[in-house]
Parts: sequence; C-alpha cells; structure tokens
Amino acid sequence: MSDEIDQAQELSQDFVERAIEANRRTQHKLIPRGLCYNCDAVVEGNRLFCEGEDCREDWEFRISRIKGHQVFSGAS
Repeated sequence: MSDEIDQAQELSQDFVERAIEANRRTQHKLIPRGLCYNCDAVVEGNRLFCEGEDCREDWEFRISRIKGHQVFSGAS
C-alpha cells in the first residue's frame, strides 16, 4: 500500500514541479499605457515606469513576491 502512496506523491510532486517551471518560462510583457505601472504618473512615449528609480524596483519587488520570486525582465 505504501508503494502506491509513494508513487502517487512522486507523480504529484513531478506535476507541480513541471507546472512551476512552465510558469517561470512564460514571458510577461507589459504594454506601454501612458502611465507608470507603479505610481500611475504620466509617462512619455513607450516608457513603462516614470523617471523615479524606485518605481521600477518597487513594482518588480511586489510582482516577484506575487509570482513566487520571478523577476520581470522587460524594456522600460
């Protein structure tokens, strides 16, 4: 009986690990919207964040916490 339970746990763990890895490989692209993604300040052109150096870092930190420590890698 324990062999069946062990096998089920291994299959479950394998499934979870593959799902996590697939999620990590997914690229997340932000679309410029004319506002900073962190503080909603108006930004020019194709910028994603305002001129404040902290906005991008704050946003990346919050998203990494939400997404299981993934860090966004996109253009500003």
